[in-house]
Amino acid sequence: MYYPGFIFVFVLWAFLPFGVIANAAEYVPYANENIGKERYDFAHTRVFQVEGHSMESYGFFDRALVDVVPATEFFVGDVIAFECTHEKCDGAYIKKITKKEDNCYWVEGRRDVWEENGNRRQSMDSKTTYDWLCGDEIMIYGVAFTKSA
Repeated sequence: MYYPGFIFVFVLWAFLPFGVIANAAEYVPYANENIGKERYDFAHTRVFQVEGHSMESYGFFDRALVDVVPATEFFVGDVIAFECTHEKCDGAYIKKITKKEDNCYWVEGRRDVWEENGNRRQSMDSKTTYDWLCGDEIMIYGVAFTKSA
């Protein structure tokens, strides 16, 4: 007597959450995809060549070509190509933003010490050399992507 009603409720209970989740899953990635793409200026992508081993742990190997895409904003986690005018810098770099406060960036390469051409090396970055880069001490070209990405 209660059996058909129980099956109806069970079937309704089983399909209702799945339908709600499926509809949400179709909508959310579309919205996130648009938000992510709006900050990049793909029309002005430039290609740079990596020199050195300080970003190998992030997939940017010595002599590899990378796409550098201008962006409207830069966030913690972005790997950026930039020119450093701080007195302790000596040119252009590709580093990962690990901290950000207003217009100041803390950028890092790999954390370990490695051998390169018989010499012990450590990444020249915020933690070892030039601290926070703020304002006109850093000119960011864009977000760096490996050519295979």
